[in-house]
Amino acid sequence: MPALLETAPAALKAMQADFASALFDRRRVPEGLGARHGTPSRRFDVYRNNVVAGLIGCLGSTYPAVRRLVGDDFFNAMARLFIEGQPPASPVLLEYGAGLDAFIQSFEPAAGVPYLADVARLEWHVARACHAEDAEPIDGNAVADMTADEVARARLLLHPSLRLMRSPYPVVSIWRANVRNERGVRIAASPNGEAAMIVRPHFAVEVEQVERGAFEFLAALAAGYSLGQASAFAAQCSANFDLATTLVQIFSAGAVVDVVPFGQPHPLLQTSKGSSHA
Repeated sequence: MPALLETAPAALKAMQADFASALFDRRRVPEGLGARHGTPSRRFDVYRNNVVAGLIGCLGSTYPAVRRLVGDDFFNAMARLFIEGQPPASPVLLEYGAGLDAFIQSFEPAAGVPYLADVARLEWHVARACHAEDAEPIDGNAVADMTADEVARARLLLHPSLRLMRSPYPVVSIWRANVRNERGVRIAASPNGEAAMIVRPHFAVEVEQVERGAFEFLAALAAGYSLGQASAFAAQCSANFDLATTLVQIFSAGAVVDVVPFGQPHPLLQTSKGSSHA
């Protein structure tokens, strides 16, 4: 299709662009439309509504916790405005929905739910992790036979699906309560909020709450720092950081796919998606 569009006459491409643009502008109807029954504008409205309804459904699938937090009517109205302002730029709808968290942040009617944008950000990380490339995780035995000095100087290659995020709100607890349809769950507020590790080691995406030091440790590993360097940085950020506990958690979660000894380059290190954090 792209090759055909490149060779299409300018008039045809202009007509197609006008048609696509009108889909997301309720004030417009593309020129040149005819209708055997009814008016062109009414018939085009039916088509437009079907397209928008499909995109709202797409967003609802990606952001189920956001939808549940605000209810269907609010979510549908908000999603429609988002769609009109940010229509799909790609035919791959799995990639659609980026930026909804920023939209919510500036969406005044959502101001009464201050954590909603961060829940949306978490759900987008879940979606991206779901469709990330596969890799086989390893367990902690990979470092069992290494000396303490070798462990400190080694680097961990993180799973391509790994995503990290932190929030001033208990975002992991809120997300879990809503995606699992748990009613009446009391979510304790934390002065430091919550941080999340999102990873898909096999078929299902796992979302784990991590301590602040563990978050900083993972972020440093994702940036290519050695275990010793990442551990020292995490300890500076959090007095509660415990290296042994954190290593057990991340290996158990399937977040590590290789151990790179000091001085040994690894061809995947520069392409690891583990650096996606916020």
